[in-house]
Amino acid sequence: MFAVDVSIVISKIKFHQKILYIDILAIMKKKAKEEAGDYPLYYTEWNGSKEFDRNYHAAFIAQTIAYNEGLVEGYSYWTVSDIFEEQGMKLGPFKNEFGLLTNHGIAKPSYRIFQALHEARDKRLTVEGAHRTAEVLALNGDKEITVFAYNHDIERRNIKVEKMNILICGKVSSITKAVIDEKHSNPLNT
Repeated sequence: MFAVDVSIVISKIKFHQKILYIDILAIMKKKAKEEAGDYPLYYTEWNGSKEFDRNYHAAFIAQTIAYNEGLVEGYSYWTVSDIFEEQGMKLGPFKNEFGLLTNHGIAKPSYRIFQALHEARDKRLTVEGAHRTAEVLALNGDKEITVFAYNHDIERRNIKVEKMNILICGKVSSITKAVIDEKHSNPLNT
């Protein structure tokens, strides 16, 4: 879904490449969950990446949600709009601020990934294979599978376009491809 060349063959979900990274964020959340014991754990006021107005930030959000599945009871993203009390309202629509929407209400790629995750089903499918930066998150509903392919490196190393082959097993009546990249769902290129 993010700066990757995706080809889909209906067979099974299988993603071939070797994993090389250490997931520091998930380790920290697991430790916090252990310390919380029976109390619920919420991941609040989180954000990240340095490209808040770009598709790379949407990949960061997909990766963060995927890595922390089952570790917290809920998420609270910081912040919905670029208008917030600490920095006020700056002029111009794109200022690389934290919000999902610009101060003019324009949806950023980060908004679009939350929209897609909301519309996706909530049962996670097992995905075989891994890569240091290019990853797949697959969600299943009653009759629909949503596959998110994204490319992000939390350690801020160079990202390049990766070719991915995704195999899906079972009957699929249709496939809809949605893309968030420099050319699609990117209000900076309008």
